[in-house]
Amino acid sequence: QSEKMDGIVRRMPQFARHFRAGLRSLIGVPLIYKDAVVGALLFWSKKPDAFTGQDLKLAERIGDQIAGAIANARLFSDLEKTKLSLRVSEGRFRAMVEQAAVGVTEIDMDTDRFPAVNRRLCEIVGGGKEGLQRSEERFRELVDNIHDVFYELDTKGIIQYASPSVEHLFGYSLEETIGRPISDVLAPEDLAVAIENVKKAMAGPIGPREYRVRTRSGDMRWIRVNSSPVRKGDRLVGIRGVMSDITERRQAEEALKQTLDQLECRVRERTIELEEISTALRVLINKRDMDRKRLEEDLQSNIGQLVRPFLSKLKMSQSNQERLIYVNILETNLDNILSPFINRLSTAYKNLTPKEIQVADLVRQGKRTKEIAELLGVSVGTVDTHRNNLRKKLELNSKASNLRSHLLSLI
Repeated sequence: QSEKMDGIVRRMPQFARHFRAGLRSLIGVPLIYKDAVVGALLFWSKKPDAFTGQDLKLAERIGDQIAGAIANARLFSDLEKTKLSLRVSEGRFRAMVEQAAVGVTEIDMDTDRFPAVNRRLCEIVGGGKEGLQRSEERFRELVDNIHDVFYELDTKGIIQYASPSVEHLFGYSLEETIGRPISDVLAPEDLAVAIENVKKAMAGPIGPREYRVRTRSGDMRWIRVNSSPVRKGDRLVGIRGVMSDITERRQAEEALKQTLDQLECRVRERTIELEEISTALRVLINKRDMDRKRLEEDLQSNIGQLVRPFLSKLKMSQSNQERLIYVNILETNLDNILSPFINRLSTAYKNLTPKEIQVADLVRQGKRTKEIAELLGVSVGTVDTHRNNLRKKLELNSKASNLRSHLLSLI
């Protein structure tokens, strides 16, 4: 649910320094395994409202898998402690049995029973054999009920012993497992590495290794294996160790990796989108600058061609009639500058001279050759020459084509 930052700080002051550092969005899910909270998974962002409902659902799925992995890791840690304790106890028990010259026993103060006795005590008081048997039974019950698998292989990689939990791991019964080559259950992709590690384990204890195994149903599971050599005197007879099912942990790691890959992909996609938008904006800005520059140039050109010459003539005119004519022309030309005619004419026919543009504009206004000559202060023959040049440049080769009609069509 959404909550204001101030409310979160008051409720959880330990987050205050994160908010001061720029944190603006936070989602979190509890890590729950078998109704117990084992931790929390948090995602932070400096962007407001950075997470969606879909992101929260994805975080919950990841949280479920991580919680299982954490619980599995804790179980493995507890198992390692148990195995260490068992090894110490077994060593102590063996030393007592092998070295004691007197009768030795362990007493359970809660039940007043004798969990273990040595052979010397059996010889002294008799009946100690049953105590030894009970001690062995207790150890056997512990091994049989541990979730992980205790195993032994001979030097050829044949399974000589496996605790009952192997049925849950491989899907084969205990009878089907004993005597089976370990290579039968190892995934082909990991077989070569596993065989090499078995050879190393026969030379001395090796650290944990992780492999894929194929169950009887065809499912693929991940196991974590610890191994050490087994000797009888100076003779190597095989290896023994513990297998732990770490499938849930590996699935959680893979889900987390996929999530990170998806986030990286989204970041790359958004980066590309921003770059494309930035490029488009630069193109638009450049085009706007070019259009503005072209407009300024066209405006200056049009004023120079259609306004300034007539202003000069207006200044030199002798009569009010002439002034009125030039004023009307200036007014018309200013309208033309604001209209698309001159711009279209200049753009479509870039080879027109400034004088030809003036003549074309006066023809479009309906001025006759003599009037144009008087207005421009040139001879009638010069105007005729300009008109002929206009017809050629405008490709009006037919005498039936009217110059003024064509110029009016450009508006």
